[in-house]
Amino acid sequence: MIGLSCFMKWECDICGRCCKGLSVEITESDARRLESLGYDRSDFLTKKNNKLFLKKKFRWCVFLEEDMKCKIQRVHGYDSKPEICKAFPIADGANQMVCGVFSGEGELGKVGKQKNGRYRAGKNVMSTEELMVAIRKLTPDNYGEVWNGLMRKVSVMEGPLKGHDHMEKVISDSVPMKPSRLVMNSVLSQHTRHPIYGLIKLYKGDRVTLKLPTGQFVLEGHAADRVKVRREDVSNMLKLLKAGHGIPAGKDFPTHLSFIFYFLERFSKSIAYKNRRKETIASDVANAYTKLNSIIRFVD
Repeated sequence: MIGLSCFMKWECDICGRCCKGLSVEITESDARRLESLGYDRSDFLTKKNNKLFLKKKFRWCVFLEEDMKCKIQRVHGYDSKPEICKAFPIADGANQMVCGVFSGEGELGKVGKQKNGRYRAGKNVMSTEELMVAIRKLTPDNYGEVWNGLMRKVSVMEGPLKGHDHMEKVISDSVPMKPSRLVMNSVLSQHTRHPIYGLIKLYKGDRVTLKLPTGQFVLEGHAADRVKVRREDVSNMLKLLKAGHGIPAGKDFPTHLSFIFYFLERFSKSIAYKNRRKETIASDVANAYTKLNSIIRFVD
């Protein structure tokens, strides 16, 4: 388990997601450790531009087994894995929150500097700075509609965003807007076994099984409606976002965030209900966010 100073402790849920599709760069120290365990470099290592990467087989890490478990971890223990594998999804001090489980509340601490990136919002592009300006304006009240209205405003703007001050002006001019219930449920229904049938169940608020990149998740129906989502738990989740956590590299993240916010409280209620709680705790909302954020692609 990796202890984060930033509000939560995080632990790997062994979903295998980070072992598929990604190019995993390791250090020379990692390579020597794997050699000492009896593996030949030629079997697990490739070199590109003087950097070391784990080999893949059909886009999967060579150490990923059919049951989605890491062979290194299974045979030799967690500490034998390459450092980057043990840390994922933490990068530059920030947890991307695309997998794993949160538990154990702590203090909100400093995080690493956010890398400069470019994100899509309709026909416009947002810098990391502009994205963070917008995120830091969110409050636990009406955050979903506020964000959706802002994304709508940015997506139809004539001309590009022009930095911090311009984003502040755009935020002040935007109007909260409810997302389309049909569109949001249609997106999530793609992660059911039968999307059309899944869409009907989601639209009605019925119980439905979802197949997410991090594994199967049962979204509870009306039975979970009685669970109360505490505003302080949503506030703590927004604090994580404002500190730079929960922001993956996918360029469509700003639009995806509207989707996350739309379902955040329903997923939070579902998690609390499964744990026989009448109201949420902070980790319920953080884990709900992570489940929803797992749907985004890591990179574009």
